[in-house]
Amino acid sequence: MAEGNNTIQQSNGDFLAIRHLLENSPDIIYRYRVVPPRGFEYLNPAITAITGHTPEEHYKNPDLGLSLVLPLGLNLSDELIQKNPENEPVIIHFVCQNGEVIWTEHCSIPVTDEHGNVIAVEGIARNISNRKSNVESLSKSENGLIPFLFSTSEEFSKSTDIKQLARIIGTGLKELSHADQCVIINYPEGLDPYALWLSGFEEEDIPEIIQYIQVSLLNNHANKLSLYLIPEKDRRAFSSVAIRNKNSHTVVIAPFVYEKHLLAVGFCSHHQPYFIKEHEKAAIEAFCYQSAIVLENNRLGSELEEAYLESILALAKAIDARDTYTSDHSQQLVLWAEMVARKLGCNEKDIEAICWAALLHDIGKIGIPDEILHKPSHLTQEEWNTMKQHPEIGANIVGNIKKLKTAIPLIRHHHEHFDGTGYPSGLQGEQIPLGARILSVVDAYGAMIDRRVYRPPRKPEDAVYELQRKSGIQFDPKVVNAFLSFQSA
Repeated sequence: MAEGNNTIQQSNGDFLAIRHLLENSPDIIYRYRVVPPRGFEYLNPAITAITGHTPEEHYKNPDLGLSLVLPLGLNLSDELIQKNPENEPVIIHFVCQNGEVIWTEHCSIPVTDEHGNVIAVEGIARNISNRKSNVESLSKSENGLIPFLFSTSEEFSKSTDIKQLARIIGTGLKELSHADQCVIINYPEGLDPYALWLSGFEEEDIPEIIQYIQVSLLNNHANKLSLYLIPEKDRRAFSSVAIRNKNSHTVVIAPFVYEKHLLAVGFCSHHQPYFIKEHEKAAIEAFCYQSAIVLENNRLGSELEEAYLESILALAKAIDARDTYTSDHSQQLVLWAEMVARKLGCNEKDIEAICWAALLHDIGKIGIPDEILHKPSHLTQEEWNTMKQHPEIGANIVGNIKKLKTAIPLIRHHHEHFDGTGYPSGLQGEQIPLGARILSVVDAYGAMIDRRVYRPPRKPEDAVYELQRKSGIQFDPKVVNAFLSFQSA
């Protein structure tokens, strides 16, 4: 009996200790029921110290807690449980009784019934507003480089265009060095350097800036990432530089170097004397290294894409030789397609896409067996179905080349018919891209006057008659008229 009393006393002692811990914790400790009747089943006094509302207020009004969450209408149970299966800390905004908005970090676990259904959430919420404030202040101080690099990385990931990347790099370098003017000079291997992006400088300044950079880099051996800061007192340094007329007092030369390979150089200047602090220099060096990696990846990606494109062009020539007796079939189509596109008022970007598509329109025939491609008699239905796959095959082959992105739909749809009876998608009229409608006409004309294994070449006048006969059926009438205007000439 005495032993049982001791156990009860120990249990009471443990309960009191736990209660003391709960009641005196600086963090909010809670149990929230998520099934009807919803509401807090327990809240410790820390809720009052942090938000200004008492536990009793929350017990009396089960919706009070939900009305204090930002954004309004946020489903707490979803945020803490459904969207957080790993029970990771969750950051939630709360509005205090005095109107102040605070940051709270929640660590919670679900409570389930015997069937495994979630009936409540138990957790701890901590006011982290001071920590957030310190982080935000830190990001604006001399140690705030990491958030800057993260945001820049996001921008880098959205573009592969070298000039767009130069704009991001130049803007970042100008901001980090507090410069009034900035230019990014590209150093392509084996070619002369040139300006990719500039702010504050003029095009006529670039040759002298490049000359000055060359001398500075030569004198300082640009075989590693470093900075060259030229103070105002060194007047001779500016004697032959265009920036002498830009009210410049200090310049920063920031090489973008990857594995001893100079990719580009940033050149910044200040209207007033500005001496870079050590932490600013470290920040610029880190940014330059990040930018150098981006530029190197872009260079490698461009080289890889160019190599792939060259392979495809060689493949296209092989397809021409394989499918036709005229080895320059695709080149001839490029000339005709460009003439028609200009006649119809296409812009230069569209014309470029049309020319690429004309050159590569039949690349997909690499996937068609020779016995079908060279069959001297009519194709069976099954063979014809196989032949009709070549536009899709071609579009897929060039699909990974960014510079051919706008040509892909033209390759895919150049066998669509104006009345909707073509392939692969059965597009009709204006649904068919204009470039594809142009290719349809010039490709058909070229095929008719070219000798094929299954027939001799037709006379040009017969091919013209066929285009006219199928105008509005297979071909776009305005494209036919534009093409024939050159043929009659």
